[in-house]
Amino acid sequence: MARLSQQPTVVPLPVTIEDAKRATEDLVSNIQHHLKSETGITPYDTIKAGSVGHGTAVPGEFDLDLVIYSGDINPATIAGSRDPYRPWLSKMKEFLERVKDVVLDPVDPRRPAGHAVHFTYKATVDVDLLISPVWSTPNEYYQFLRGVEERRRFSFSVGASRWQVDFYSHQPNDVKEYARRAKVWRNKKWPKETGGNGKPKSYFLSLLVLWAYERPVQSILQQRSAYDTTLELKNLVKNHKTLDIYWEKYYKLASYRDMIPSPPRIIDPANPSNNLYYTGIGQYYPNSKASDYEEGDGDWTLLVRYIDSIDLTKSVEELQKE
Repeated sequence: MARLSQQPTVVPLPVTIEDAKRATEDLVSNIQHHLKSETGITPYDTIKAGSVGHGTAVPGEFDLDLVIYSGDINPATIAGSRDPYRPWLSKMKEFLERVKDVVLDPVDPRRPAGHAVHFTYKATVDVDLLISPVWSTPNEYYQFLRGVEERRRFSFSVGASRWQVDFYSHQPNDVKEYARRAKVWRNKKWPKETGGNGKPKSYFLSLLVLWAYERPVQSILQQRSAYDTTLELKNLVKNHKTLDIYWEKYYKLASYRDMIPSPPRIIDPANPSNNLYYTGIGQYYPNSKASDYEEGDGDWTLLVRYIDSIDLTKSVEELQKE
């Protein structure tokens, strides 16, 4: 095992979104530099997902899903496992504990869940460190999922992260801004400190805002304004039992009928087997985020109760001051 001699990179505590991006690049660089020598895990690629990666981060409330794609993991080997990523996550947790004061700045890695190692970076960025096999194309990934028992497919949802990031990166800047405002509203309704149930996850909320933005508008100028998006978002939530939302960018529904969930549904544009109607709302623990790659509870009760108070016409700064 290599001796760690590198001194910590001095990166200030993230305050702005640009600060968070710089801190994230620093974190990724350090992990990539030391992961193989410390754990034997060879990173093929590292994807920055979560709000920071999707371009919908809220200043001062940063969350990051850092996905290590590694060719060391054989998909065929883990397909039948009840806890497929546990051995690699345990190695990554031990790695973080060894290097946290040397190259990563102080972090506090918590016990790995079935899908991730959780820690806070630079005191302000909530990080889920995840790992996945390498699939070169969406179809290759979908064929793998097709061979997995239906109730266990979500265990491998992290494999879609690269296409989730790609999908949202191509959305209009207005959509990302409205999603950012929606997350400020959500974070006030579901405070991080308290924990609770029925919290809309970041990816779910971003997609719901996108769908509301894409609906036809009735205004004379035919512009998709924040006001129009707010009205449509409220309508979608109040009538959630009728939702049938999907995007056919990486797959056609007709090609995956055996995997596509039935309505009500919000189908992940990067994973035809992932119904965010259920997986996108979930329980969260005090001082932890509701992870996009953790099973949801599908309980819309609180979202329906709170939705009338959302107002996407207000800026992030205005919403944070309320």
